Amino acid sequence: MPHNLKLPVSKSKLGYTTSHVIKQPLKKVWEAVTEGQHVKKYFCDKQIGEWGPDLAPVRWWWKEYGDETMDMYPIEYKKYEKIVFVGPAMGPKYMTTMTFEFIKKGPRETIFRVHDYGYKQKDLKVAFMMCEGWTEFHTYLKAYLKFNVDTMREKKHK
Repeated sequence: MPHNLKLPVSKSKLGYTTSHVIKQPLKKVWEAVTEGQHVKKYFCDKQIGEWGPDLAPVRWWWKEYGDETMDMYPIEYKKYEKIVFVGPAMGPKYMTTMTFEFIKKGPRETIFRVHDYGYKQKDLKVAFMMCEGWTEFHTYLKAYLKFNVDTMREKKHK
C-alpha cells in the first residue's frame, strides 16, 4: 500500500453495500461524487485533494462537527468505474476498505454503490452508523443532481 497509514487496515470481510439508481448519466454522477466543487454542495464543507490515478489522499472536512475530517487513501482508481480506498472506521482503531462503484444502466441512468467492509463483529454498531452515513450521502447526492439542491446550505438555514 503506497500510503503511510497511522492505523492498520482490517482484513475482516464483514461489511455492507449501499446502492441507488440515479436518473443521470454516468459522467454526471461520477463528477458529482469525485469533484470537490460538487461534494461541498451536498455533503461536506470542503474536499481537500482530488480523486485520480496518482492515488493521492482525499480529505472531506465538516465545520459543523468541530473540524472533523474523513481521510481517504485510494488504492485503486478506474475513471468512470470505481475508486477503492481505505479510511478510518469511526471509533475503532483500524481502517476499513471502501469502494465507490459506478455502473451505467442506460444513457441517463447510473447505479452508484458504496461498499464498506473490514468491520469486526464487536463493532457492528459502528458499521450500521457508517451505513446510515453513506445512505445519507446517496440521498443528498440524488437531491443535488435531480433538483440542484445545495443541501449543505439548506441544512444551515433551518
